[in-house]
Amino acid sequence: MKKKFQVRFLRKKRKIYSIIHDAQNGDAIIVSELSRLGRSMLEIMEILSIISEKKLQYLCLVGLKGG
Repeated sequence: MKKKFQVRFLRKKRKIYSIIHDAQNGDAIIVSELSRLGRSMLEIMEILSIISEKKLQYLCLVGLKGG
């Protein structure tokens, strides 16, 4: 599966993917809102899965906005 994620990193042009790709075990990803991670809930969940797999820390200052 690691190769699958690396291919996704190369295809995606959004900065968050290069940040996660370059991050090392124990680094922290900090975002102002959960919605800043991705353009859809599916993309957000994919990114959170990658963050977890790479054993990165994650901090969100505000939850999802909306309904």
